[in-house]
Amino acid sequence: METPQFSAQGDGATCRICRCEGTDSQPLFHPCKCRGSIKYIHQECLQDWLAHSQKDTCDICHTKYTFLDVFQSSAPERPPLRLLAPQ
Repeated sequence: METPQFSAQGDGATCRICRCEGTDSQPLFHPCKCRGSIKYIHQECLQDWLAHSQKDTCDICHTKYTFLDVFQSSAPERPPLRLLAPQ
């Protein structure tokens, strides 16, 4: 799957679920092959919709959604041994 593309803020794009514009804290992105006014969505709106629908593909273009775990930059490369060792 292609890397999700983010919209430019203030370009008039709206989320296809909640119809709100993107913000710095909740940007819009397009994680599938949809085009036009329905291509943008907030990550939280998409995750809520996927949990409710029990689907893992776009209803319109049938692209399978994939997610990557993203950790804070301050997260250690490996968990501390004290977390892994039984006490």
